[in-house]
Amino acid sequence: MTVMTDRPHMLTEDFEAVARVAAREVEGLRLEFIDGVIRSKAVPDGDHDRRDRVEKPLAYARTGIPVYLLIDREACDVTVFSEPDGRRYANTRTVEFGNDVELPDPVNVTLRTEVLKDWVR
Repeated sequence: MTVMTDRPHMLTEDFEAVARVAAREVEGLRLEFIDGVIRSKAVPDGDHDRRDRVEKPLAYARTGIPVYLLIDREACDVTVFSEPDGRRYANTRTVEFGNDVELPDPVNVTLRTEVLKDWVR
């Protein structure tokens, strides 16, 4: 999902600093900066649970990424990490597939997860 706004959330120079920190913290992480919005991609591997649930949220919170959405097809749940305080995310909410979940500022979207049941491994 890409969020479009009328102005960038950060300057290119700030993004480059964030990308350097994130690359050191999370192996296989790739950040893209498009129209002032950060999108992240990572290469999953066998140790994805620790990486996705511990390492990525810590790295993203430290760099100020406002919302991290984790969709876990094995556990059949969605976790929203938000409100980074510079060390970690202060708010974490997990819902099972089939329940709606709110993605807070700057995304401001209600994600309907019922359709995700069709993508379970």
